[in-house]
Amino acid sequence: MTVSEQPPRTDPAGSASPPPTLRPRRLSPLQWALKGWARVAVNVVYRDVEVDPAARRALTGPVVLVANHTNALGDPVVLLARLPGFPHFLAAATWWKSRPARWLFNLAGVIPVHRSRDGDTRSNTDSFASCHEALARGGTIALYPEGEMHNGPGLLPLRTGAARIALSAAAEANVGDVVILPVAVVYADKSRFRSRAAVNIGTPVPVAPWVQQYREDAPATTRALTDAIAAALGDIATLSESVDDAYVLGRAAALGVADLEPESRRFGREHSLARSLRDAVVGDKAAPSVRFRVLEAAVAAHDTDLARLHDTDVGRAVRLEHPAPDRRRRNRRELALLTPVAAVGVVVNSPVLVGTAAANRLARGSGWPATIKGVIGSGLSVLTWGAGAFWITRRIDRRAGLIGGLAGPLGGWGLLAWTARWQRERNERWHTRVERHQAEELAAARRSRATLKALVKDAVG
Repeated sequence: MTVSEQPPRTDPAGSASPPPTLRPRRLSPLQWALKGWARVAVNVVYRDVEVDPAARRALTGPVVLVANHTNALGDPVVLLARLPGFPHFLAAATWWKSRPARWLFNLAGVIPVHRSRDGDTRSNTDSFASCHEALARGGTIALYPEGEMHNGPGLLPLRTGAARIALSAAAEANVGDVVILPVAVVYADKSRFRSRAAVNIGTPVPVAPWVQQYREDAPATTRALTDAIAAALGDIATLSESVDDAYVLGRAAALGVADLEPESRRFGREHSLARSLRDAVVGDKAAPSVRFRVLEAAVAAHDTDLARLHDTDVGRAVRLEHPAPDRRRRNRRELALLTPVAAVGVVVNSPVLVGTAAANRLARGSGWPATIKGVIGSGLSVLTWGAGAFWITRRIDRRAGLIGGLAGPLGGWGLLAWTARWQRERNERWHTRVERHQAEELAAARRSRATLKALVKDAVG
C-alpha cells in the first residue's frame, strides 16, 4: 500500500533511516488507541483546550496543515487530540535515532524528513512521495515549517517545505484541490499543569492558483507561497514580535473577560480578543500608536492596584466580583462530596504525583516541562494502576482486581475535580477577606479594571 514495505536506508552518518510509513484514511484500532491516549493526556495536563469551530470544516479533502511550534511533543499531541481525523505528521529524521521515539513515531505513521543541516537530503524523495500519496487519498499532512521549537513571541523564518510539498503534489502528482491550512496552538502558560490552551484555525490557502506560476518559476513561487503561509500563520499564532507588547495585549484581553463566569472564560476567547486588540490599537512597529500606549498605561495601573491587595498573584487575572451565593454553596457541596474520592486518588496515584513533580524539576526550558511531565505521568500511571490491579487480583480475586484497577483513574479524576473546586474556594475566601480588610484597595482595583475594560470595549466594539 505504501513505501513502508521498502527496506531502511543508511545515511552518511551510519544511522538507520526508516522508510516513510502511512496509515489508511479510515482510522485503525491502533490509531483510535493513540488518539484516545492523546485525548486523555490533554484533558489531564490542561484545564481546557478550546478549538476553533472552523476546524472540522477546514480539515476536509487534501490538506497540508502548517502549525507553530513552541511546546515540544505537546504541540502534536494537542493537535492529535483535538482535531478530527489522524494527521500524518512530519518530523526530523534524527528523532529515529532514539529507540522510544522511533517506536512511537512508527506506530503513529510519522513521516521522516531529512534536513540539510543533518546530512544527505536525497532520502526526502520517498518522504515527498508518501506525502503525495496521503494527499491523494484526501488525507492531512501536518508539519512545523519553522523547522524547530522556540520560545519567542513571534515566528521563526519559515522553511519552504510545506509550500514544496503542496505545490509538487498539485503540479507533479496531479492531486486536486490541495489546501494549506494554518493552525496555531497557543497557551496561557505551557509549562504550568492545568493551564489553558486554544487551537486557532487560520484562513485556508488554496494551492491551485499557484500551480501555473510554479511550473514557470518553481523557486520564486515556492518562496512567495511560503511568505503567504507565514502571514496567515502569524496572524493567528502571534500577538507581537515584542515580548512587552504581547504581554500588554494578552493581559488586557485576559482582564477584559476576568469577571465573567468560569464557564465563559475560555482561553480561545481571550486570545481572539487579544488579536482583535492587536489589529485595532497597534500601529507601526517602530512607533506604536497612541491608543496602544494608553492601553499599556491602563494595564500597568491596574497591575499596580492588584499588587496592593495582599496574597494576589499580579500575573493572574483574578476575579474582583464576588460569586453569587448559590454558586458558592454549590461549590462547597461538590468539594465535600469529592473529598473522599480525592483522598483515594492521592493514595493510589502517589507514585505518579511524585514522579511528575520530580520531572518538573528536571525539565529545562519552557518548551519541555509539559512533554516530560506528560510522558512520565502517562508511563507511571499505567505501571501504577496495572501493578495495583495485579497485586489485588493475586491477593483476592479478579473482580476485586478490576475494582482496584479502576480506583487509580477514578481517584485521579476526583483529585483534579477537587483541586479545581478548592481553588475556587480559596479565591472566594480571599475575596471575603479583602472586602473586609482592604475595601479601599479593592475599590481602586475595580475602578482601574473598569477603565481598562472600557478601553478594550472601545477598541474592539
